[in-house]
Amino acid sequence: MPPSLPLETVQFIIELAPVDSLLALRPASKAFCALASPRAFHTVSCTNTAKSTAGLLALLDRPSIRTHVKEISYRSWDSMPVDERSATPRPTDSEEDEARQNLIAAIKLFPALPSLSSVRFTFSPYHFEVEPDTPTPRLLVQVAVLTALAALSTHSIYSLTLENIYPIPDPAYTSPSFLTFLAPLKHLRLTTASDDDPDVFNTDGPIVPFYHDCLPSVLRAPQNSLTSLEFLSDIDVGVLPGLELGQLHYPHLTALTLRHVVFDAETGAAAFILAHSVTLTSLTLQTCCIALDEMETPPDRPWAQVYTAFRQELVHLRRLDVQEDEKALHWGEGGRRWKKLRYARWDPGNGWTRYAAYDAEAAGWTAGDEAALEDFRDAVRKRSA
Repeated sequence: MPPSLPLETVQFIIELAPVDSLLALRPASKAFCALASPRAFHTVSCTNTAKSTAGLLALLDRPSIRTHVKEISYRSWDSMPVDERSATPRPTDSEEDEARQNLIAAIKLFPALPSLSSVRFTFSPYHFEVEPDTPTPRLLVQVAVLTALAALSTHSIYSLTLENIYPIPDPAYTSPSFLTFLAPLKHLRLTTASDDDPDVFNTDGPIVPFYHDCLPSVLRAPQNSLTSLEFLSDIDVGVLPGLELGQLHYPHLTALTLRHVVFDAETGAAAFILAHSVTLTSLTLQTCCIALDEMETPPDRPWAQVYTAFRQELVHLRRLDVQEDEKALHWGEGGRRWKKLRYARWDPGNGWTRYAAYDAEAAGWTAGDEAALEDFRDAVRKRSA
């Protein structure tokens, strides 16, 4: 290291330099290598190509590097941004098979990474599973990752992200070893990516056991340790397919994000949120809705009552983000456009159908929703100011 550069200056450069630059400069001197390595290898990423996963495996197999790895991120080719995909050829099925084997070998090395605390797996957002007995490479890697994580006897992982889970039942979700793996987690993020099969919305469809049996087991496992939970579904779920949240409780939960969750007495979503009023400081609701019956009669608790209860009881909340489905639709004579609201009814074969603003205004029972939501937001803003 040149004597003209004080240690503080070098550390400042290391904190600001891109990771690629740090990797290029590590050979400059042993001292610079020692200073740059913790940041250069803090996060190690790979894609579902044989070359990328082989590189991950090679890095984790080096004792001088593995001590610095704190986060590992995997993502499939078709989950990348368009500009990155255009610069990287799509892997063939055989390449994905090799990549999957490399990835599983890398996961087996996780217990040898003393600083590893966070892992992220971003699977393909596109699933077209036609033959149940012949899973595609997209599904095979998801199953392989779950099985490999379940096989870890020891680990130091406290944050797990599983993006674009294909929501079908798998024995790994309920295996005692996988639930043991989940138990010490402090942060859990799950997002789903359903396919375009119409059967996905049937009451006896393949995703029903996932939401009824598999997902609850996963959510129950880290109840004693979790501080942050994000469950983001790509379709409305709750009553059908069934998802019960009311039986869950996380004594240390401070941050909660829910997307496309149907609020209903069976789901218990509102009660679940209120049960964490003592600890919850951050709440995000993305395109959630309240269930209506087949006759589209007013619900027992419209959003106005739910938001009012949240405002009165979630007294420690400092951050609130309620995102709505703002997509407009043509309705009535003359092609008038009406916004979809946060209410939905079950349509067999098509899933949940959002209530149109025209109907709600005619009914008159949603008039207080917006005012109650704004009062809720205002209360949180005042506490966080």
